[in-house]
Amino acid sequence: MLTGKQKQYLKGTAVDFSAVVQIGKEGITDNVINSVTEALAARELIKVKINQNSAENIRKAAKLLSEESGCEIV
Repeated sequence: MLTGKQKQYLKGTAVDFSAVVQIGKEGITDNVINSVTEALAARELIKVKINQNSAENIRKAAKLLSEESGCEIV
């Protein structure tokens, strides 16, 4: 688990990042989960964008992706 200060530092670091993975109208698929897992292995810190045409809830999507990929939400 990350502390609050660690999360704040990572958020500040990620400000200039662009989204590596995008969730479209199909929602969270196996391909999205695989992309997140691969991107995390390569970069350790990524941004995920949910497109406007997606029906996904931000918090639910973040929770599902963190559980499936074994990462922590910042």
